[in-house]
Amino acid sequence: MPQSNPPSGGVNPGGASPTAGPSTSAKAVTTGGGAVAAVGGPGGNGGKPAAKNRKITVKIIVAAVGALLLVVLVVAALLPTILSTGFVRRVIARQIDDMIPGSLQINEWSLSWGKGQTLHGLVLRDPGNGDVIQVGAIEAPDLSLWKFLWGSRDIGTLRIEDAVLMLVQDRDGTNLDAALGRSIPDASQQSKPTKKSSEPFTLPPGVSGKIEMVNTRVVYSARAMTPLEIAVDSTFDAVDPRKVSFSFTGGTRQGSERGSFKSQGQLTDLFDALGRLQQDKAHVDISFEGQGLPVTAVDRFFRVRRKLVEALGPKLDVRLDSMLGPVADVKADVTGSLKDMAGQVIVRSESVSLRCVASLADGKLSLAEPAGLSLRLTPERWSDITTPGRRGFGFRRGPIGDRPPGPPADASSAQTTRPARAEGQLPLESRPQPWAPPIGETFDMKLAVTRLSVPLGSDFAPDLAGSSIAARLEMTPVTLVNVRTGGDSSVVLPEVRLSDFVASIEAVPLAKGMSLTVRSQAQLPDQAEPGLLSADVNL
Repeated sequence: MPQSNPPSGGVNPGGASPTAGPSTSAKAVTTGGGAVAAVGGPGGNGGKPAAKNRKITVKIIVAAVGALLLVVLVVAALLPTILSTGFVRRVIARQIDDMIPGSLQINEWSLSWGKGQTLHGLVLRDPGNGDVIQVGAIEAPDLSLWKFLWGSRDIGTLRIEDAVLMLVQDRDGTNLDAALGRSIPDASQQSKPTKKSSEPFTLPPGVSGKIEMVNTRVVYSARAMTPLEIAVDSTFDAVDPRKVSFSFTGGTRQGSERGSFKSQGQLTDLFDALGRLQQDKAHVDISFEGQGLPVTAVDRFFRVRRKLVEALGPKLDVRLDSMLGPVADVKADVTGSLKDMAGQVIVRSESVSLRCVASLADGKLSLAEPAGLSLRLTPERWSDITTPGRRGFGFRRGPIGDRPPGPPADASSAQTTRPARAEGQLPLESRPQPWAPPIGETFDMKLAVTRLSVPLGSDFAPDLAGSSIAARLEMTPVTLVNVRTGGDSSVVLPEVRLSDFVASIEAVPLAKGMSLTVRSQAQLPDQAEPGLLSADVNL
């Protein structure tokens, strides 16, 4: 007989109530044998694909993040190695080349997160592709990039080996200036005052280290001068910035001349605990000693003669080598602070002997004992001193470029023009004349300064009006030749011999006046006995 379905809300064959348990979306399906199966219910397998997909997605994300972190860690670990590759070196060198007229070459460097940074084969060239600086190696065995990244500024020991500076100077500056793009400011730029910052210079926090320079050489060349070679080993120790010390020893060679020098010093409390510069509280202890130093090269390099002309006027032109001779022995010692300092300078050469012991206290510079200066002047050196522009280094009054023109290019015009002068030679009518008559023999001068007191301002500028001086000058007999006399200098005496020359000067202080006394014996060629030459001047 036909089978009927149970009424809605009836009891299922299993006796279970259709409303028992939680509500589900299960769908009943009658199978061929009359059994009922639930599809999609809690006990079914319809949710497994979605859950499985979610688990796969999470695993992929975790794996991707892990791989990314691994790549970052690997790149970070290999970053010093990557930066040490030739490609990166060339890129950095090109960036520097774009900033300067010259060029930079770095053969190799090696970086690491741990200790030990090195650089080999650094070369700086000028625009003409000439070598200016060569550095064999720069090593920082104690420097750690990892510690530096986390704020440490202790470089440990920085060692620089086989550095060579090949300096060539001309009237426009040096090849180093040309390589770096530095120019010598003209007079208008030099006269403009620079605004000084009120904030003191401050070191970056934690900066400390020691620099050693081994087998360093400087080769200096200039026009009409034998090249000078300086070899030096030096150490600069700033492990504690509040106690900075240095030392260097070396030698010089210029042609057949040899010299040597050494210096050491210590600066205490130059910086305070916060790294701020406090030069007024610094304590200085410095000594320097040199034998056979090449004064001519020093004069050329620092252009001392030109600065003296600017300071003293065009009537006085003193060259350092003219006074000291080609070589000199120098010794200097300085100790104390900028407010309380004592020092001595001793100079000896074939032409000069100087000893000066001075002190700085209570804003006043004074002699601790009488100072003495002895000069031996030959006719040639006397001419160098008294003739402006004598044996100059391309400098003379007027612009450098006003050199007299050479022969004209046109041959026809050349026939009516006098022969061209040698390059750089001034015409006779415009050549500088000496401000003192020539001498016919070598003589000695002795200067004894018994009193010297110069008040200094807050910026260490001397107060000349408040200065005091007492000095005495003596000379051995000397013959002056071609002495011009008369208001128009039209009368020329063939020679005047001076003997027993003594001059004294006293000013206490200079603002109140100065007294000058000169005594000497003077003898003319037609005189049998010398006459007395005396002068007393009170200003």
